[in-house]
Amino acid sequence: MRLNVTVTSNGRIMNFTARALKDPKLPGSTVSKDEAARLARTYTGRTAQGALLLAQRVKGQGWRPVWMMGLGNDDVFIGAVTGLQIP
Repeated sequence: MRLNVTVTSNGRIMNFTARALKDPKLPGSTVSKDEAARLARTYTGRTAQGALLLAQRVKGQGWRPVWMMGLGNDDVFIGAVTGLQIP
């Protein structure tokens, strides 16, 4: 099951979708949470305030493990295999 929820910065749920899909095959994560936080700071100049490892469909790559790093009202996504920022 894949679930997408869109929440505004005020906490209001704007969109909710669910799709029945088989679990994707994911490569193992090689970037730790601490390394992802360091990379987020390098890419943005800001300190991450939270982190979540999730499976995300990345354009041209299929499903990948991705760190979502919270930066206050913004988020930055870091590939958990490559360490690259995902737009």
